[in-house]
Amino acid sequence: QEMGGYDHWNKHFTFLCSLVWPLIESYWLVLASLLYIFQNDLVIVGEGRAVSAMQSFAKTLVHTGHVQYDEAASAEPLKAALQTYGELGIVRWARRFGNQGEHMVALELEPEFRGHVLDSNSATASHKAGSGEDRFGPLIRLADAVSSYRRCWREQEGPEDYPEYVARMAFPHSKL
Repeated sequence: QEMGGYDHWNKHFTFLCSLVWPLIESYWLVLASLLYIFQNDLVIVGEGRAVSAMQSFAKTLVHTGHVQYDEAASAEPLKAALQTYGELGIVRWARRFGNQGEHMVALELEPEFRGHVLDSNSATASHKAGSGEDRFGPLIRLADAVSSYRRCWREQEGPEDYPEYVARMAFPHSKL
């Protein structure tokens, strides 16, 4: 890439990368969705609704040019990524009671990926207490790591760089 971009790469390598990049985009899209969901304390009930909301978010990012591959917004790779993150212990489906006492299954972030809210008096506090970095640092770092494998990642933004209204279009309600 440093020697002239993708045009100078081995054609076989470029072909193989073109098969993997949409999948990487899907995994990144799920992480970006999770960041928005948990940073805004949204309650996502049921896997179908979660995938549908993430797909709406992904399609919005495709149409606004923040995501390069249309197929990354397909339901199947998004569902697979969400399931993989569940198997890896990043998210889980937890049984809860709704406002009227009904049983529901809601998406939750595992404690290891919630991070810590640092005490503002602490000498180790590098950010304002309660900031998104403190509360979701492990999830943000994972999203950044996955993002580093996206095509042309140096020219693309992270989840904190796309306009807030883009996420609000996909996640309009506090209970989906």
